[in-house]
This record gives sequence, C-alpha cells and structure tokens, in this order.
Amino acid sequence: MKTKKKTIVIVVACILTAALGIGGFLIYEQVRPSRQSDFPPPRESDLLGFSVRSDVKDQVEIADLVIQGTVTKVLEPEKVEEPGPVPEEYAEIMGGGGTRIITYHHFEIAVEDLIKGNPGSDKISLTVTGGNIDAVPPLTEGTKMVFCLDDREERGGYGIISVHDGFYYIARDNKVYPADPTDVMERVSGMELSALKEEMRGYVKE
Repeated sequence: MKTKKKTIVIVVACILTAALGIGGFLIYEQVRPSRQSDFPPPRESDLLGFSVRSDVKDQVEIADLVIQGTVTKVLEPEKVEEPGPVPEEYAEIMGGGGTRIITYHHFEIAVEDLIKGNPGSDKISLTVTGGNIDAVPPLTEGTKMVFCLDDREERGGYGIISVHDGFYYIARDNKVYPADPTDVMERVSGMELSALKEEMRGYVKE
C-alpha cells in the first residue's frame, strides 16, 4: 500500500512540475521583449530580382496612404476575366491574346492612425493580385501593421507599393519590425512604434 501511495505522489509531483514549467514558459513568452524572429520571414519572389529595395523615406514618399491598422476581415478571393497578356492586334504575330483569369485577394483593414493621406473612412479595402499573394506578408485577421499603400482608383480601395516594402509588423510591446528585414531596413527592426510614426510624419512634411 505504501508503495502505491508513493507512486501516486511521484506522478502528481511530475504533473505539477510539468504544469509549472509550461506555465512559466508561457509567462516568459508574454513578458520577454519582442524580436524580429517572432514574425515570419518573407517568401521568395521572382519579382525581387527586378526590384530596388527602398528605405522608410522612399516608401512614405511613394505611398498615397500610410496608416497604422489591423486586418479585420479576409474576404473570399475574386476571379476576374481580363484581356490576355498579348494585345489582340499583335496576337496573330506574337501568339497568345484572348483573355486570362486573374485572382484578386481582398482584405478589410481598420484604420487606427493616419500618417499620410486620408481615406475618408475608418476602414479601407486592400487588394493583392494572385501573383503577389504568396510573397506579401501573411495578412490574417488580427494582424497589426503599419501599411504604406497605393490608391487603386481603377478597382477601388488600395494596393501594395511593393511585394515586401511598406509592411511593418506591430509587436505586443509596441515595437515595429519590417516584414522584410533587409540591410536597408535593419535600423528599423525593434524601433518604438511612436518613433517610426514620428519619422514617417517628418517625411510627409518635407
């Protein structure tokens, strides 16, 4: 009987130790400073070989709208039939022509702070074409970011200025991390959110 009781005590002790260990780890994860590695690195894109990586100043100047916001909805992709990659008048010579199906991915973003521009609403629509969706940062519901965006009048709403540029994750401790931590953006990684927004507003005034 004593052996059985001793075994039970040991099992209970092991369970408590494991629970305390897991609890301690979770508490540590909540209080430790954020870091760049908390956020997924960008996927490779064939487009990057032809793009010039820009710094914060260039991104703000290029963008029509710069906001702090949160992704609130990920909408169903939209498939649209558009003219083919070869204009009809050259189709016989070059081959191709006709039409193609393009997929547009739509996201609703709640505007929490305006840095540049004015969308006239506290919510905006961001559209990303299917060819870019695998390269942009994961835009899931609840994702908090600073966004540098283009005005897309032809389709309504806004689009990206680049596959990777113009996205800054906002961590739980209000630090910011560029979606693509290249050498150009290294100094921004871990910057206070308020400091980044102040810097961006300074470029708007210039």
